[in-house]
Amino acid sequence: MENWQKQEVISLWIWVGIALVFFFFFTVWILIRIYLKKMRIEALKMHEKELHHQQELLQKSVEIQERERKRIAANIHDDLIAQLHQIKLYNNDKDINTKLNESIKTARIISHDLIPPLLQELPFKTLIHDLLHVYSKKYTVDIRVNMEEEEALTAKIKLDLYRITQEVITNIVKHAHAASIKVHYRYSKHFIALKIIDDGVGIKTPIKNGLGMKTIELRSQLINGTFRIRNNQTGGATFILAIKHKTK
Repeated sequence: MENWQKQEVISLWIWVGIALVFFFFFTVWILIRIYLKKMRIEALKMHEKELHHQQELLQKSVEIQERERKRIAANIHDDLIAQLHQIKLYNNDKDINTKLNESIKTARIISHDLIPPLLQELPFKTLIHDLLHVYSKKYTVDIRVNMEEEEALTAKIKLDLYRITQEVITNIVKHAHAASIKVHYRYSKHFIALKIIDDGVGIKTPIKNGLGMKTIELRSQLINGTFRIRNNQTGGATFILAIKHKTK
């Protein structure tokens, strides 16, 4: 009887010991999970802080670019064009005046490209029409607009959209050797889509490292947009930009 009681006590202590070991490991496991969770939260906070800092740097970079554009456009309009007009007043040679008129026209186009007039007031589709009108003598320009909502774009989105479109068109003019440019623009409650198609030579070499592509990538990030460029089967290339968007 006494031996049986001893065995019972020993078994009890063994179970108590096993329970204590399990409790110890369970406590350690809980503490490790709490620590890892805390580390993940801290890492997420640091990541969000870095993203916010990068976003601020991108925004400041764009603001600096726009300030420089305004400054240069103002200098062209107020100084260069005014000086060319003044030279015309004192010049009687018709051939020289013809050249001066061409120079004034070119200077106005450059100034317009830097800062389009009424950028904040005009609808985006009007700005695109004005942008492509310059190339309409050389290219077959086709602009198609699908607007499910008539709500105006914010000034920020409109400016970045315009600069992206301007950069894509500039790349087409410089490198694509295209005969036609088609622009499709769609605005709805949930998204904004911009598609630019040309019938040129297409993309022959990687273009991600170019300054123009850096500008497109920068502005796309600022308006929560994603873009891609692909070659068409029939020739030329297509640029597609999609922006997640919600109306107020």
